[in-house]
Amino acid sequence: MGATQLQQLGLCYQKKKMYDAAIEAYTKADLMQPDSYWTIHHLAQCYRAINRYDKALEYYETAEAMKPDNLSLTYHAAEALFEMGHYEAAIPRLHKLDYHHPESLKSLRLLAECCFMSEQGVQATKYYERMMAEHATEMSSDDWKHAAYNYWLLGNRHECFRCLSSAEELYAQQP
Repeated sequence: MGATQLQQLGLCYQKKKMYDAAIEAYTKADLMQPDSYWTIHHLAQCYRAINRYDKALEYYETAEAMKPDNLSLTYHAAEALFEMGHYEAAIPRLHKLDYHHPESLKSLRLLAECCFMSEQGVQATKYYERMMAEHATEMSSDDWKHAAYNYWLLGNRHECFRCLSSAEELYAQQP
């Protein structure tokens, strides 16, 4: 089989959620045709799907070097760092995303969580407050709870209870 056929085989396995088999096919394709963005990107996706965030990050960074303007890769690399507990390392990537797409709730949410987890409560507050101002109707119960925890740690009980109240309202509305 050639590299293209191995890529196609890998894609079939990936679509069937047979990630180990997909990784094997993609790895063979990468050996035959190195530095194929398509193969590297799919390897990253498969590793992410099986929670191998270290390997996913490795491939996302390789793909990101090939296409530095692809902000989706930047987000996925930040997400892998977050999943590995490297919150501070994820923050610069998330700042890049926030600069280019300040309207994105998804990256703003991850930025707030990374700041919170890396004990940058004041910075996290800035992002939670932006979420409340710009995306209040889109926020989840968990978003409100995380904001509440952040306020609690900063000693702002009034805002903490306000956020918990919003979280409870959303939770009560769930079927």
